[in-house]
Amino acid sequence: MNKLKLLAMSLLVGVLSTGCSDILDDNENPDKAAGITAEAGLPTVIFYAAHTQYDHTEYYIYLSQCLTTTGKSQTSSWGYKNGWEFLTMNRHPQWRRHYFDIGFNVKNLIENAEEAGSPNYVLIARTIRLMSTQLTTDLFGDIPRSNAYVVNPPTYDTQASIYAWMLDEADQLIKDFDDPAFTQAPGNQNISKLDRIYHGDLNKWKGLVYALKARILLRNIPNVDTSAATCQAIYDAAQKAIDVWHQDATYGTFFGCEPRYNFDGGVQQENSPWSEENRNHQVALVGKQHRCA
Repeated sequence: MNKLKLLAMSLLVGVLSTGCSDILDDNENPDKAAGITAEAGLPTVIFYAAHTQYDHTEYYIYLSQCLTTTGKSQTSSWGYKNGWEFLTMNRHPQWRRHYFDIGFNVKNLIENAEEAGSPNYVLIARTIRLMSTQLTTDLFGDIPRSNAYVVNPPTYDTQASIYAWMLDEADQLIKDFDDPAFTQAPGNQNISKLDRIYHGDLNKWKGLVYALKARILLRNIPNVDTSAATCQAIYDAAQKAIDVWHQDATYGTFFGCEPRYNFDGGVQQENSPWSEENRNHQVALVGKQHRCA
């Protein structure tokens, strides 16, 4: 009798153990991805880096019209496009682009790249995050940074503290781009086909960091710091960016020059939504577009 009881209890424990495992598997959220690899995350982040340039350019154009045009009237749900009305807007696309499309994906990309032991992803992700932060704080002023994605809702950092962080991050990135532990790490994956801007050339990405540093320093003029040292620092950063971008033009007018997203035709990330009839063209992330010397 005791043997039968022990056998029955053993079977019951086995069934319960199996059931718990199955239940945990079945309770996975079907609307949430279990995870995303760094290989899948990099093209997405780079695409949004190009996308946000158009977002901000368009936004500033409409903002200028709003400030200089009288008799405005909103004609659709897109307040800033149809009537140049900003006061009633509660959803600004640039805000979402920075915090979700770029910010959250950059966070995941860095975590996944570190887990995979491939720091070349991290360098590019941090560069794009720096660029996006600079664009967003210039437009909105104080924004969450230090505890974004840590607490909800996050607190707002002052624009002055954000600019101090951006300068520190730019200098640290330049050092990291010169560090073989990052650029020549044994675990670095081949990203040449994933990078639609520089074909995996980390030195060219360092040129973008120099350009961003020059842009950040320019914000000191004319009201903050017009000293000779600041002006020289702006010139030096800009010149280093130019030197990097013109060191090698083997990729032609696209890969050997400014940071331009390569729309080579197709759908979604491959085809530009802004060009006339979706024709192929390239998008510069900073500065004017020009042909390489």
